[in-house]
Amino acid sequence: MMISKSVSTGSLPLEFKKSIRATVLFTAALAALASASYLEKGNKAFNEKNFRGALAQYDQAIQAGESKPMAYFNMGNALVQLEQTGRALLYFDKAIEASPNFANAYINAGSVYFQMGEIGLALAYFSSVLKLEPKHAKALQMAGECHLKLANYGDALYFFEKGQAVEPEMNAWYFAQTEVYLKLQDFEAAQRILSKAVEMNPTQSSLHFYLADLYKATGNPSKSIEAIQSGLRLDPDNQAARLKLSRLYEDEGHFYMAIEALNSKKSTSALNHPDAMLVEMARLYMSAGEMDEAIAHYEAAAKGGDERAKLGLVAVGRKLGDQGQFTKARKVLSSALNLFPKDPEVMDALDQVNT
Repeated sequence: MMISKSVSTGSLPLEFKKSIRATVLFTAALAALASASYLEKGNKAFNEKNFRGALAQYDQAIQAGESKPMAYFNMGNALVQLEQTGRALLYFDKAIEASPNFANAYINAGSVYFQMGEIGLALAYFSSVLKLEPKHAKALQMAGECHLKLANYGDALYFFEKGQAVEPEMNAWYFAQTEVYLKLQDFEAAQRILSKAVEMNPTQSSLHFYLADLYKATGNPSKSIEAIQSGLRLDPDNQAARLKLSRLYEDEGHFYMAIEALNSKKSTSALNHPDAMLVEMARLYMSAGEMDEAIAHYEAAAKGGDERAKLGLVAVGRKLGDQGQFTKARKVLSSALNLFPKDPEVMDALDQVNT
């Protein structure tokens, strides 16, 4: 199937480019079977991220008549990496024309169209794969994603459920079905799907975290806290999850539990955390009225040049000044000025405290 359409050449997501690279790695063995000396050189260059060098070798392979479908296909893959999507699509179509049953060429062309927002064209390519291979998991997944984008929720569920029957171990099916039910505002069904996923895959921390997000969105903070805690037992260094847990506790008015939630290094000093966590801890200490702890955490983060830490120290200095603690305010702001020399915000705050 060849579909001609003028398309723009925008930037493609990194994850999609990675999937294209994986396809080239997978097809390298097939190329070798085709006595493909140029293809082998092209694949080597590709895997070394020398995409222009790979293009030159694939072009030589085409001129030499080596496995043209594979050469066209990998030419398209290299062009994707160079963000020349219009040309890439032409070569995927050439691969399909040379080998009409080449499922991966349909998949990659459809994926490019999908990333470009050309959902109808993408769906046409994925549908072509399913005519060739009705149980092709990737095609089922992407056909479902296309229908989801088109708001055809019943069709999206059909493809996701069919794909799940083909590869039941893929967590992606649960996420996809949940997204459909969220679009339909059927929160009970969404929770049921994710709870089942957690039950079947209890060691997958991402499922616990996603379920926590769902509980929070549906106004159930206690369930959200439980789900995040379950995920953190599996992935204790997940900073994003710790921040979410902390904010849930903060929303409930539990400042010290919010601070404790951020502490993933309980066996070491509380100041041995990434700057973002230190700043968040400092903010919480300040909210709880623990100014000395707030200052210590802001200063620890400020040593790494964190702009938020500077603003935090300025806020602490101003607050201390408002409370009449001028000596302590000057000390905090002078320390901030040493860390951020000649910074106008720090200097302005210090001037106000001194007057």
